[in-house]
Parts: sequence; structure tokens; C-alpha cells
Amino acid sequence: MATFAEIILAHMKRYPLMEAQDLYKLAFQAAMGAEHAATNPDYVHLRLMQELGGLTDGPQEPSIDPISPDGRILRVHLRPFILAGGNPLKLSQAFLESARAYRGTTDLLALFWLEVQQQAAGGEIPFQVKELEGYFIERQAGEFQPVHHSNGFRDAYKPAYRVVLREYWKE
Repeated sequence: MATFAEIILAHMKRYPLMEAQDLYKLAFQAAMGAEHAATNPDYVHLRLMQELGGLTDGPQEPSIDPISPDGRILRVHLRPFILAGGNPLKLSQAFLESARAYRGTTDLLALFWLEVQQQAAGGEIPFQVKELEGYFIERQAGEFQPVHHSNGFRDAYKPAYRVVLREYWKE
């Protein structure tokens, strides 16, 4: 168990080029899970297999990365998953089951974003509070839709993971 503030700091240390968009994605996934995921099992598995087939080198990452303070929501990073001999079908199933089972709230997302802003205000992360406030207002106006990682984050870190609930992750 960790606070969301600790999770943010750990991610900023691992990914120092994070932008507001990437912080929002982290907060969104920690609050909402993978609820924006596709529900067609064949499509989900096909996309995973395509992504696995196109993996390139990336940063050192843990196999599983708890992103919610209660440790229930995880990112399963694909590079260490494959290196450990992980079963892609099991990951696809865990991803689908997680997307079906978990419904987060925008209130929790707002609470997590408030922690992001507090860390910026305290100088713990290199962002301006006004920038973060503006970004959140834009997301709110768009009804809190999920976002992709920023181009800079994708170029630097080549993110490859699936968001799952701990109770569905049996690997």
C-alpha cells in the first residue's frame, strides 16, 4: 500500500520526462481502471499479440506496477512479462475481466489530481499548478475521457503494459 503521492513520485523518478498528459493517464488509470478498454475478446487478444510482436527495447520496469493506493489496480509491463514467459492469453483474459468488473469514479480521479497539484505546489514535481489546473479543466470539459501517453513519453519510454485488477492477475 502506498499513497497516490508516493506513486506519482516513483513514476516521476522512473519517467522524468512525464508531461501533464502522462500524469493524467496515471491518475485516470488509478481511479478508473481499464474501463475504456474494448470488450471483444478476440480483438483484445489480437491487439496484445500485435503489440508483443512489435516490442522494442525500453526502460527497466517491474513486471507488475501497482498504480492505485490500495494496490488493487496494476500495470503489467509487457517486456518483463514476456521475458518471464508470461501467457498472453491469460493477460488478455485478466485485462477483459478487469475492464468488466471495475467502475471507478470521477470523484476519485479528482482526488488523485488534487494530490498531483499539491505536489506541484510543494515543488515535489516539476510542474506549474496553473498548467495542471488548466489540463484538468480541459479533461473535465471533455467528460474525463482517457488519453494516450504524450509523444515525448512514448518516444522516450516506449510504454507497453496492460491495466488489470490484482484479483484477476494470477501470473
